[in-house]
Amino acid sequence: MKFTTLAVTTLVAVASAASANDYQPALRALAVPEPVAPVAAEHNVQQPASPTASVDATGKEATHTDNEDGDEKKKKEWGGGGFGWGGPWGGCGNWGRCGGWGGWGGFGGWKCWRKEEKLRLETQRKEYDEAVKEQNRLREQENALKEACAKMKKTEPEVGRVVRAISPQRQTRRKEASEQLHGQRSELQQRQGDFRVFSDKCKQGQHGELDKLERQVQALSDSIAQTKQREDTAVQASADLVPQMQSAQTNLSPNEVGKRQIQDNIDYRELQKQLEKMRAEVADLQNHIGKLPSLDDVNDRVESADAALSSAEHSASVMVGKRQQLLEELRVQKAKLRVPTLKDVEEKYRHKLI
Repeated sequence: MKFTTLAVTTLVAVASAASANDYQPALRALAVPEPVAPVAAEHNVQQPASPTASVDATGKEATHTDNEDGDEKKKKEWGGGGFGWGGPWGGCGNWGRCGGWGGWGGFGGWKCWRKEEKLRLETQRKEYDEAVKEQNRLREQENALKEACAKMKKTEPEVGRVVRAISPQRQTRRKEASEQLHGQRSELQQRQGDFRVFSDKCKQGQHGELDKLERQVQALSDSIAQTKQREDTAVQASADLVPQMQSAQTNLSPNEVGKRQIQDNIDYRELQKQLEKMRAEVADLQNHIGKLPSLDDVNDRVESADAALSSAEHSASVMVGKRQQLLEELRVQKAKLRVPTLKDVEEKYRHKLI
């Protein structure tokens, strides 16, 4: 409500002004702040065609001389147009360089300009942030490249020494490779010549072999035809023999049945003999098992045998110990007998016995 009253009061004050050039004193009297004029290029507002041209309140271009007063110069500076009336609801004019204050339309233009200016600033801010990020990335990349360059410069002398060291080897390798390549080319040319000679001989042989193969194919074709003819003859003969074979099979069937029965009887009797023999063997085994001592008696005998074996092993160990002891005593006694007085005593005793 206060804004509406202020706007109406402003319009009335402007309408009562004697001239369109008195809009600034009237606004100062009403304590209305002057808006900041936007740049004409940002709102696509057409600028005057010449330095002495401006736009009046009706939107038409007006020409002024160089002897303009302060208000006229100010109007030129702000783009002309002055304080437009714009009707009871305001025209489409904007403030400053975009035209005169057109009532309600001026406020709408001002808001539109503020939105556009805000959008432009936000866009510029985003572009600035992106540019800063890109700048930081490029700086990091530059630092990395500088570090890599420094490392490469540090390793450059060592690489140079290595290159100078392997240069003679490289020349030697190149010379050897060139010689090998020359030798391989010579060998290849020789192989190609041999291949051409071989190819010519193969072509000559192929012509002769082809004629030979054609003759073999013809001979095989004739042989196949003869074989086919003989096969047909054999098939016909076999077909003629089928009734005779059926008749012979009919005559031989009773004899075959009788022979099979006889063979089955023979096999049955042989199996019976084997069964009787097995039964007799089982009976003998049962009688032999019955004559054997009981399991407890056998276990007792086994235990007694184990005890006797242990005692015998102990006695054998004792005897082995005694034998070792006697052998040791014998060795000691022989050592005692090895004195000058008893030298050759055994030989002397033997002679004495003789």
